[in-house]
Amino acid sequence: MATINTNLLSLSGQSNLGRAQSSLATAMERLSSGLRVNSAKDDAAGQAIGNRLTSQVTGRAMAQRNANDGVSMAQTAHGALDQINEKLQRIRELTVQGLNGSLTLRDTDTIQAEINSNLREIDRLAGTVDYNGIPLLSGQAGTVNLQVGANDRETLGIDLNPPGFSVESLGLKDFTIAGIEGEVTPRNTLLGPAHHIHLYAETNAQTTISYNGITGTSRAFMEQPAAEGPYGWYVSAMLGDDPVFYDTGYPVATHDTATDTSAVSITSTERIYETVDTIPSQTVTPSFTDQYGDPFTDGASRQLQQHDGSYVIRETRSGVVRYYEADLSFVAGASNMQVRQLGAELAGPVYSPTREIVDHPNGGDYYDLDGFDDVSFLRSNGTPLTEGSLVQSSDGGYYLQTEVDGGTVHYRLGGVSTESYSESESYWDEDLEEWTTRLVDKERLILRAESAEAFAGLDLTGQATPVGYTPTVEPQPEDLRFLNPEGELFSEPTRLMQRSDGQYVIESKIEEGVYHYFDAEVSVGLESNGDTHSIWAVTTNSNPTIFDIEAHRVQTVHGTSVVTIDPRNVTVNYTDGNEETFSDVLRQGEDGNYYFNLPNSQSTYGSFKLASLVDTEDNEILIKTVNGSNEVIIYHPSNLTNGLNLRVSVETDANGYDNGEMVSDGVPHTIINITESTQEIRLKTPPDPLATLDRAIAFVDSKRSHLGAMENRLESVIESHQTTNISLSAARSRILDADYAVEVANMTKAQILQQAGTSMLAQANQVPQNVLTLLG
Repeated sequence: MATINTNLLSLSGQSNLGRAQSSLATAMERLSSGLRVNSAKDDAAGQAIGNRLTSQVTGRAMAQRNANDGVSMAQTAHGALDQINEKLQRIRELTVQGLNGSLTLRDTDTIQAEINSNLREIDRLAGTVDYNGIPLLSGQAGTVNLQVGANDRETLGIDLNPPGFSVESLGLKDFTIAGIEGEVTPRNTLLGPAHHIHLYAETNAQTTISYNGITGTSRAFMEQPAAEGPYGWYVSAMLGDDPVFYDTGYPVATHDTATDTSAVSITSTERIYETVDTIPSQTVTPSFTDQYGDPFTDGASRQLQQHDGSYVIRETRSGVVRYYEADLSFVAGASNMQVRQLGAELAGPVYSPTREIVDHPNGGDYYDLDGFDDVSFLRSNGTPLTEGSLVQSSDGGYYLQTEVDGGTVHYRLGGVSTESYSESESYWDEDLEEWTTRLVDKERLILRAESAEAFAGLDLTGQATPVGYTPTVEPQPEDLRFLNPEGELFSEPTRLMQRSDGQYVIESKIEEGVYHYFDAEVSVGLESNGDTHSIWAVTTNSNPTIFDIEAHRVQTVHGTSVVTIDPRNVTVNYTDGNEETFSDVLRQGEDGNYYFNLPNSQSTYGSFKLASLVDTEDNEILIKTVNGSNEVIIYHPSNLTNGLNLRVSVETDANGYDNGEMVSDGVPHTIINITESTQEIRLKTPPDPLATLDRAIAFVDSKRSHLGAMENRLESVIESHQTTNISLSAARSRILDADYAVEVANMTKAQILQQAGTSMLAQANQVPQNVLTLLG
């Protein structure tokens, strides 16, 4: 069937022609690339497998290069170690020579110079040998991991860890073959005096002050001049509005140059004065004085008594008692209280003569002296009174009045009794008309004194009580009276204080911050009401102890300095053995350690010299010098003659130095003066030099063995990767590479089909033309 709208023959020919062209294109692509798999559409699984094989092949190829680099690194390190080993062998040879006792110190110094030269070369090799910038012998590289495989964790590590192969790492630092045995350690601190430590520091000199046993606010360290008091060093503070002062010693002060800070410790165990809150009661033995304060010398006995709220003196002289008004004056803690008599004796009551006794407790209801034939006036011991008479006081008491030493005295009536007696009496006998005698019965009244004591004035028997204690008084401001050295009341504000030894003092505030303290006696009396005490504090000296908070303030103190030898704030002046002085020689090396640089110091070993300070095992300080280009180490003692003639002196001015002069510039500074003695000391370091060298050589051998073994392993890695890559490449070729015979046949077939398809398609396209013949 022939159709015009749809040329089925042409469509079929086009389809077959397309397939032939696609086959031809595939064959030509494989032949041109040489690969069977050019994209995932060719063979998805094969492309993935081949890609992984490619990663392995290229990775192992690069690992071979890495291993070769590692071999080069190991060989470089090995070569440098060979050089170090040669130097060590030469040093050992020289050491054996230098240990021979036939050599002088100068001979061994020559040998030591060559040893030091070899040691410096070892240090140079250890510090400079590197591979691609990686240090090989300094110990800084650590473990160098070589990537010797195509996958993670396929590494080999070359051990370049510390300690490295420097002279110090090999144990040969300061290696010296001659001298006395001993070890030294570097010293970078010194102790010395410190001046101008600011107590009230500014920015550049911070000071920390610790007050021990001292309370209060506004605390400050003070110095009292000798003319103003005995305390010297003290601390002032404020408790509220009142001052308080603490007795102290000189503070412990230290300055640390490393931090430019100071620490001051001030300690006190007691306050100088305490406020008197209570005048305590205490047992005392009174000491009696007259109203002028002078002791009595009349031989009378006296006793302190209290009566009706007041203190009185009971005086007994020649058996006669008198009473005097008194006050108390005492110093706390003293064994004698002073009792001062204030005036004349206290007057007694009015006495009136009487001839009768009414209701006497020791005699009966009533006696009429005129009703007796005789009246006897007797002392308490029964002896008669001279010119005795009976009197009655205005308070109703009965007394026997008599004269003693020209003065009227009164004995308290103690007993009343009567007795009968017979007495011969003459009379005129009218019967006999003459005078004659007879016995007459009579009655006598006997009045006896109560005691042997007579009273010249006031009688306080049974009313006054003996005082054996000072009163306990809590002073109130309104009760206190203060008298200055002129005997006048103080015009300035005052307080009653007590010194630590118990002495009472008067504090007088002269002006703000200025206080005077007077030693004082305190007198305590009772007012007439018997309840309120009057307290008088009277100065006993006219030269007060003076505390002036501003004038006495100490601005700076001295102490000790802990000096860290650091060019930042320490200056070192050095005098060598030729007595040549070098100023400002302190320097700091790249390793952070200090040294004294003396480039022009002349010595047998050359004009170059470095110095530092070291400690011996006995804690003695030595001056270590490194002399000349060959670095011969010579030590010098820092002190001679049992510590005299000190060769190292330290002085710190915490306030700063300016051109060697102490000034107040606020910059902490320290000056160290070092004088090198002519005495030379050599220290054999270490004590076993040959054994130490053997250990160093063995350490080098150990590292060379490690590097040699690492070279062998790396060469094995290289060979293994070569063999493996051949197999991997063959496997990848079988998967990815094209088979040219097959692909040529495929191309030929595709070309023939393409040509045939083209011809057939042309003929199919002519089929619609055949329909026209049907229409003709």
